[in-house]
Amino acid sequence: MSGGAWARTFAQLPKLAYGLLTGAEITLLLTACGFLVAIVLGLIFATMRTLPSRLTRVIAVVYVEVFRSVPVLTQLFIIYFGLASIGLRIPPIPAAIIGFGIYGGAYLTEVFRAGIEAVDRGQIEAAFTIGMTRLRAMRYIVLPQAVRIVLPPIGNFLVGLLKDTSIASAVAVAEGRPVVVTVTSR
Repeated sequence: MSGGAWARTFAQLPKLAYGLLTGAEITLLLTACGFLVAIVLGLIFATMRTLPSRLTRVIAVVYVEVFRSVPVLTQLFIIYFGLASIGLRIPPIPAAIIGFGIYGGAYLTEVFRAGIEAVDRGQIEAAFTIGMTRLRAMRYIVLPQAVRIVLPPIGNFLVGLLKDTSIASAVAVAEGRPVVVTVTSR
């Protein structure tokens, strides 16, 4: 390329950088919001899985089995296009956040449940013998130990979610304005 072509190429760099930064912003937004929704749903359904009530356990198991079995792209299509066909229109970014959150919540439910069940049963029994309620035992004894157990799988999930946000383009989530770079040589 000649010197003039390089100059025109470098003149386009601010537009290219703007497009990349806007795309990164959307990716981080989808990742952070989807992760928060997944954490909340995961904690709720993991708690339901550990309760003595059979009904709550069944509801949690059905949620996990259904949403872990269906691919996230299919869930995004159902949320964005399927709900729109029955009159419920959700904008692309909230639809993607809901889809990633529901899918991730099912995955994290099992992670949290496994972390809670990995804490030795003797710890809980010891808490009961000193007069703690089930809620206090979970808060002060079980959950602090379970957090150390679940951090690595949560990190793996977060990395996977960051990569999966590219799927959101299938439901019209644009990652910034299109950048057109033209280079001509003479």
